[in-house]
Amino acid sequence: MLNTITAMTPRRDTLGYWTHPDFFTPANGEEFGVEGEFDAWLKKNNLRAWHSFMADEDDIGESMYQIYEKSGQGDCSHWTPSDVEGNGWFMASIHDSDYGPVCVWLRSNIDE
Repeated sequence: MLNTITAMTPRRDTLGYWTHPDFFTPANGEEFGVEGEFDAWLKKNNLRAWHSFMADEDDIGESMYQIYEKSGQGDCSHWTPSDVEGNGWFMASIHDSDYGPVCVWLRSNIDE
């Protein structure tokens, strides 16, 4: 199957979040899909994913993560996720997770 999602310019909200309009949506209508559902979506769309977590990035510094935690709103607008090495990666979502803000990057499996 051909990809149904392609790169577009992210338009982050005031808290720094954004999700591509064609990004994965769980079939159950909940926030999270059932186990294996996201992987099946990737396979169906011939995509590969990479996750960057704000807390793991060396370039944000401790003070930036403290701003996120102390904002009370989960404000990650000051975070610019580091690019992924390799060709063809594009941002698909910046959202909150159990581990803090995460950026999901996607690329075609063809872009090796």
